[in-house]
Amino acid sequence: PRQHLMIHDGWKCPVGVEDDQCHFMAQTMEAWLVADRDILAHFYGQGFNASLLPRNRPVEQRSKDTLANALARATRQTTAGEYHKIRHGTRLIGLLRPAIVRDAAPFCDRLFSILTRTINATTTSDCERP
Repeated sequence: PRQHLMIHDGWKCPVGVEDDQCHFMAQTMEAWLVADRDILAHFYGQGFNASLLPRNRPVEQRSKDTLANALARATRQTTAGEYHKIRHGTRLIGLLRPAIVRDAAPFCDRLFSILTRTINATTTSDCERP
C-alpha cells in the first residue's frame, strides 16, 4: 500500500510509517453489505433478488453508484422496502458475518489480520511484563 500511495497518488510517506500502517478502504459501506448476501436475504425477506447484486470480487472495487443501484434494484420488491442507507445500512452492518466479508473484501481482511496480529503481540508482551 505504501508503494502504491507514493507512485499513484504522489504521497510523501512520513519517516517511520510502515506498510502495515497503510490501509485502503472500501469506497462505501455497501461494498461490505453486498458481500454477505445471506444476511441481506434474511433482512429483506420475500422479494429480495440477490441475482441483481454484483458477483465480482473483490467487492471493494465496485463503484459507489454500482453498489447503490444494485442494492436498490435487489430490494425494491421486498417486505422491508428498498434499501436506504440511513434506515437499513446501520442495522445491516452490525449483522454482517466478518468471515464472509473478509473473504470478499481483501482490504478488510488485511486490516483485520494486521489489527489481530498487533493486538495479540501487544497483549502477549503486556502479560510478560513484571
